[in-house]
This record gives sequence, C-alpha cells and structure tokens, in this order.
Amino acid sequence: MLKNVFKKYLVIGLILLFLGASVVPSIRGNIVKMNNSIWSKPKNILDRQPIYVDNDSDCATADGTIEHPFCNISDAIDYANDYDLIYVANGTYYENIIVKKEGLILVWYESDIIGNDTDGAIIDGGGVGNVIGTNKKNINIIGFIIRNSGPLNGAGIYVYNGPVEIRKNTIEHCHIGINFCYVNPGDGIEIEKNIIRNNDWGVYTLFSHNNQIQNNYIENNYVVGIALDASRFNFIYRNEIKNDNRGLWLSDSHNNKIRENNFRDNINSDGNIIHVFSRNSRNSYAQNYWNPHPNPFLEKLGFYLIWDFRYSYQIGRNIFILPRLAWGISRTPNNIDP
Repeated sequence: MLKNVFKKYLVIGLILLFLGASVVPSIRGNIVKMNNSIWSKPKNILDRQPIYVDNDSDCATADGTIEHPFCNISDAIDYANDYDLIYVANGTYYENIIVKKEGLILVWYESDIIGNDTDGAIIDGGGVGNVIGTNKKNINIIGFIIRNSGPLNGAGIYVYNGPVEIRKNTIEHCHIGINFCYVNPGDGIEIEKNIIRNNDWGVYTLFSHNNQIQNNYIENNYVVGIALDASRFNFIYRNEIKNDNRGLWLSDSHNNKIRENNFRDNINSDGNIIHVFSRNSRNSYAQNYWNPHPNPFLEKLGFYLIWDFRYSYQIGRNIFILPRLAWGISRTPNNIDP
C-alpha cells in the first residue's frame, strides 16, 4: 500500500518537474534584449506599433502612423508611452528635445517616408541649450546626426540618469558632445560606435561610475576628447582619439581602465603632445597605441609615461608631479569597429 502511494506521488512529482521546465523558458522568452541593450523589457511592449516621424509630414493630420507621421520628434515623445519605439525619417529637425518617457527607443529610420531627403536624420539645436536631454532610465538614442548645441554648457546629448545607450550617432559642433553627470554604479551609460567630432569637449563625465566608452571615433575636439571628472570604474576601450587638443583628461578619477585605444596626434596649440592629462588620478592602461610617442627611448622599452599633476595643500597651493607607467603599449594601431 505504502509502496503504491510512493509511486503515485513520484509520478506526480515528475509531471510537475517537467511542467516547470516548460514554463520557465516561456517566461524567459518574454524578456528580450533590444539591440544588445543593457536593459530588458517584456516582449509585449516591443510588439506595440512603432511611432513614426518625418519632417515633411503635414502636422495638422499627423497621428504617428507611417501614413501620417508626426512632423517633429518632440510631438512623438509627447504622444508616446514608456518603452515605445520611435522611428525618425531622413530630414533636418530643428529642435531641443527633452526625452521625458522612460525606456524610449529613438532610432533613425534609415530612409525617408515622405519626400526625398537623403542625408540622414539630423537634429539641430539651433545653438541653444542641449540638443537632446534626459533624466529618464533605459533610453536608447541610435543613428542620428546631432549638432549645434548652445555655446555655454550646452550638449549634443545630456544625460542625468541611467542606464542609457548612445550608439551610431554623429555628434558635432556642440559645446560638449556627450555630457553625463551623477550616474550611479549599476545605472551605466554605454557610448558605442559614435563619431564625436568638432566640439569643444567630446565626452565629459562628472561623478559618474561604471560606464563604457568604446569603439568611438573622437576627433578634432578643441578642448579635449574624453574628460573624466571625479568619475570611477569606467571602461574606455578601443576608441580612436585623435587630433584633439588633449586626448584624455582625468581629474580626481580613479580605477578607470583605459585599454586598446589609439591616441594619435593629440597636440595642443603650443605644439605639446598631450595624449593624457592626469590630475590626482590613479588608473590602469594597457595595449594603447601612442602616436607620436613623446619619448622614443621609453617607446622601445615598451611603456608610456603618464605624468600626474597634484596639488599640495599643506604647503600652500603648490604643484608637484608624479610619473605613472602605462605598461604594454601597442606598437601598431588597434582595430576600431565604428
């Protein structure tokens, strides 16, 4: 009798085990990653109808459908729900955009819907403020040409929260190309495969930790290519950093990893090579390519010397300099995947 009861419950247990194994994948299947994003969301949200934008559309009849797209991006954001997908067609959009919905995906449509624009989706800030700004989480900004922020503290993209992904954009003629501040560990920003050029500051971070800056072209920026201010545990990997007044600027920033970047022709107006300017910062460097290398002898030995400027407050505001070695230089340019 007991043996039969045991067999009965054993069979029931096996059935429940197999049911559980089939349920878990179905639940997991409803969580997807959008474009290799750093965040996930339920699949039923991705199944929503996208919202479309085309600057040649009739604003009076616009409803966000592909037949009647909105004529500007701000109207599409106002209409959208959290985690909606907004496609932006070719054309020039003279706007200062505030992304005020969580999880929005703003992406270039890669063609025109109405009209014959062929130069991509251009967002022009008109020389005022930030071109795009957000303090919302889980935002994706993909594929745009972003230009002409305000001259004083204006940015092409300004981020005050995370996580956020910024990918495959061209950001130019701004005071700061990408500016992100007070991003907490675990809420990181991913800046990947962008062209950031002809700005005053290319990328600027303040009190922001655990972010990734990788596979970008950062060039011809008047003040600096990448600046980390009081920012820690960031990963700067395989960027082309060239023709900037300073390549990388670090101030009170520690435990950042600078790996396999190409530092080329970062020469200031006085003719000094400044691939890295460091002040009171301790970071690690590996397999970066330095051209020109300011010291051929050290280049032969296989390392680069980082001079770290510090202030001595005990003896007044006197400056003293400590050298830091960046071992394992790359003797050939690293492959950058834009």
